[in-house]
Amino acid sequence: MVEQSGTYWVTLTLKNIGSKILSALDVRLNSLDSYAITIHGRGRYIPTLSPNAEQVMFFQIEANNTARLYVTISGKENDTHFRWESLGMIFKVGVEVAELRSVFVLTEPYPQFGKALTCEATVVSNKESAGLSLEFWLEHPSGRVEDSGKMKIKKMSAGETARQVVQMKPEEEGVYRVHVYLYHKNRRIGYETDTVWVT
Repeated sequence: MVEQSGTYWVTLTLKNIGSKILSALDVRLNSLDSYAITIHGRGRYIPTLSPNAEQVMFFQIEANNTARLYVTISGKENDTHFRWESLGMIFKVGVEVAELRSVFVLTEPYPQFGKALTCEATVVSNKESAGLSLEFWLEHPSGRVEDSGKMKIKKMSAGETARQVVQMKPEEEGVYRVHVYLYHKNRRIGYETDTVWVT
């Protein structure tokens, strides 16, 4: 965690835990939210990495808000090409007045075409807060994006939890993605997504 927004260096240690030599490694640090965190540079190249060997790399980032970072690696294991991707790791920037803790679409187990989707967002207040609002957007399988609702959140005490629910109606079969944004007044302080398959 860093105290405030700014430019920082992130250290990444890569270790070959396998029994084969890895070569021609293209290692990249990526942001799941480039509005919140921007990665400077194009990545790092490692010619070879022997079993149990480690390589330390440094990446410069511009951090404005808390967001998730992840690592991608492509290269060769012997003569076979591979690609690997890490889970998202949270990089915290200061303590916002509130956090968008979770977003999920309720399903039973798969929503059916023509029936409304219910999306729930959970917001936790870190401090006494007023002026919070949420925006819900639904991305259709065709790529069309639809405004699914904006709502204000009542004044919250520190540690209080608020759950907001919206209904969204799918108009086609396929994979939908829900995007939810948390704002404090006019400043975006949170972003989460969820994906659902509609049959």
